[in-house]
Amino acid sequence: MKLELDHDHVRTMLQMWRKAVDLEIPLASDIRVHFLARRGHLLDGFVTLARNWLMLLHSCNATGNDVLALVRIPALVSTCSGTPDRGVQCS
Repeated sequence: MKLELDHDHVRTMLQMWRKAVDLEIPLASDIRVHFLARRGHLLDGFVTLARNWLMLLHSCNATGNDVLALVRIPALVSTCSGTPDRGVQCS
Protein backbone atom coordinates (compact mmCIF):
# COMPACT_ATOMS: atom_id res chain seq x y z
CA MET A 1 0.00 0.00 0.00
CA LYS A 2 1.27 3.47 -0.81
CA LEU A 3 0.34 6.34 1.49
CA GLU A 4 1.09 10.00 0.88
CA LEU A 5 1.00 12.54 3.71
CA ASP A 6 1.10 16.27 3.21
CA HIS A 7 3.53 17.60 5.85
CA ASP A 8 2.15 21.14 5.57
CA HIS A 9 -1.43 19.93 5.97
CA VAL A 10 -0.55 18.04 9.16
CA ARG A 11 1.21 21.13 10.53
CA THR A 12 -1.77 23.36 9.67
CA MET A 13 -4.22 20.89 11.22
CA LEU A 14 -2.28 20.81 14.50
CA GLN A 15 -1.91 24.60 14.60
CA MET A 16 -5.61 25.25 13.90
CA TRP A 17 -6.76 22.74 16.49
CA ARG A 18 -4.40 24.27 19.04
CA LYS A 19 -5.61 27.78 18.25
CA ALA A 20 -9.25 26.71 18.47
CA VAL A 21 -8.81 24.95 21.82
CA ASP A 22 -6.80 27.90 23.18
CA LEU A 23 -9.50 30.30 21.89
CA GLU A 24 -6.97 32.18 19.73
CA ILE A 25 -9.21 32.28 16.65
CA PRO A 26 -12.68 33.79 16.27
CA LEU A 27 -15.38 31.30 17.22
CA ALA A 28 -19.14 31.58 17.43
CA SER A 29 -20.22 32.30 21.00
CA ASP A 30 -21.95 28.92 21.44
CA ILE A 31 -18.81 27.10 20.27
CA ARG A 32 -16.66 29.27 22.54
CA VAL A 33 -18.84 28.30 25.53
CA HIS A 34 -18.59 24.63 24.49
CA PHE A 35 -14.78 24.87 24.31
CA LEU A 36 -14.55 26.61 27.69
CA ALA A 37 -16.85 24.11 29.40
CA ARG A 38 -15.05 21.10 27.95
CA ARG A 39 -11.49 22.39 27.80
CA GLY A 40 -9.92 19.53 29.75
CA HIS A 41 -11.75 16.92 27.71
CA LEU A 42 -10.76 18.61 24.42
CA LEU A 43 -7.12 18.75 25.49
CA ASP A 44 -7.21 15.09 26.48
CA GLY A 45 -8.62 14.36 23.01
CA PHE A 46 -5.79 16.35 21.42
CA VAL A 47 -3.17 14.33 23.29
CA THR A 48 -4.94 11.05 22.44
CA LEU A 49 -5.10 11.99 18.77
CA ALA A 50 -1.39 12.84 18.79
CA ARG A 51 -0.60 9.41 20.29
CA ASN A 52 -2.74 7.70 17.64
CA TRP A 53 -1.02 9.67 14.85
CA LEU A 54 2.34 8.59 16.24
CA MET A 55 1.30 4.92 16.31
CA LEU A 56 0.26 5.15 12.68
CA LEU A 57 3.31 7.11 11.57
CA HIS A 58 5.78 4.80 13.32
CA SER A 59 4.36 1.87 11.35
CA CYS A 60 5.09 3.61 8.02
CA ASN A 61 8.15 3.26 5.80
CA ALA A 62 9.42 5.73 3.24
CA THR A 63 11.83 5.62 0.33
CA GLY A 64 14.12 8.14 -1.30
CA ASN A 65 13.55 11.80 -0.42
CA ASP A 66 10.41 10.90 1.54
CA VAL A 67 12.46 9.41 4.39
CA LEU A 68 13.28 12.88 5.76
CA ALA A 69 9.65 13.99 5.45
CA LEU A 70 8.48 10.90 7.33
CA VAL A 71 10.90 11.72 10.15
CA ARG A 72 9.66 15.32 10.36
CA ILE A 73 5.95 14.54 10.69
CA PRO A 74 6.16 12.40 13.88
CA ALA A 75 8.59 14.94 15.33
CA LEU A 76 6.01 17.67 14.71
CA VAL A 77 3.19 15.63 16.25
CA SER A 78 5.24 14.57 19.28
CA THR A 79 6.09 18.18 20.18
CA CYS A 80 2.43 18.95 20.90
CA SER A 81 0.97 18.31 24.33
CA GLY A 82 -1.64 19.94 26.48
CA THR A 83 -3.03 20.38 29.94
CA PRO A 84 -6.17 22.28 31.00
CA ASP A 85 -4.18 24.94 32.87
CA ARG A 86 -1.47 25.51 30.22
CA GLY A 87 -3.38 24.91 27.01
CA VAL A 88 -1.88 23.16 24.02
CA GLN A 89 1.84 23.69 23.57
CA CYS A 90 3.52 22.99 20.23
CA SER A 91 7.19 23.85 20.01
